[in-house]
Amino acid sequence: MTDAPSFNSNLWKRFSDWDERPLRLDQFAIEDPDRGFSAFSGTKDPQPSITLENGAITSMDGVSVENFDMIDEFIACHHLDLEVAEEAMAMSSSELARMLVDMNVPRVNARVKSYHCGGAKGYHFAR
Repeated sequence: MTDAPSFNSNLWKRFSDWDERPLRLDQFAIEDPDRGFSAFSGTKDPQPSITLENGAITSMDGVSVENFDMIDEFIACHHLDLEVAEEAMAMSSSELARMLVDMNVPRVNARVKSYHCGGAKGYHFAR
């Protein structure tokens, strides 16, 4: 039984130096928000917005409906309730976030408001 490898042993010797290096010191890439390489809060992130005309979305997060990518189109067509979306987008991100965690706010109210935000607004109140 002494010949059996230990489960704690490193079978791939090429990763031995990784085992000894603290993860917090890894710097594979340095964030550069000005060039668009940022995990959060990049300088080129769109501001949350929605524009409705005659009960239809004409723009969302600064992008007109003609220039929507597949994700924007899905959000606009299948995710947003246009009766609630305008009200939800007008609320501050911190107010929406508080509604989600406040036990005094009925869950239905908080979920309805938070679910009907555009992509950029969802990001803003989630962070």
